[in-house]
Amino acid sequence: MLSDGTKIQKNDLLLKIHLHNIRLTRELLHLNSEIKKGRYIYEQVKEGLPYIANYLRNHEQFSEIKGIIGITMLNKGCEQLGFETFSIVNPFYKWFKTIAFIPMIVVSQLRFSS
Repeated sequence: MLSDGTKIQKNDLLLKIHLHNIRLTRELLHLNSEIKKGRYIYEQVKEGLPYIANYLRNHEQFSEIKGIIGITMLNKGCEQLGFETFSIVNPFYKWFKTIAFIPMIVVSQLRFSS
């Protein structure tokens, strides 16, 4: 249940978005503080929102799309952009997503520390 009263159910039509993690990793290399990195990601997402809105408005199933969904470990500042955050409930899916993020975390730590 979303804060506006929208109820998301199985088989509802959602728009799934994701951050291009490899591109972000490359672009964040020159930033030396976690605050600057977070701010950069926030600004990139903010700049992309009008394009997402335009895509939605022009989508043939616009009236049926209930929301936008994405999975990320970046959740600070989401509310300021109009997103709500929820924890993954299914323990198997949560485990799978955690395992999938490990290589990205390791690579980014190696690249950022050099």
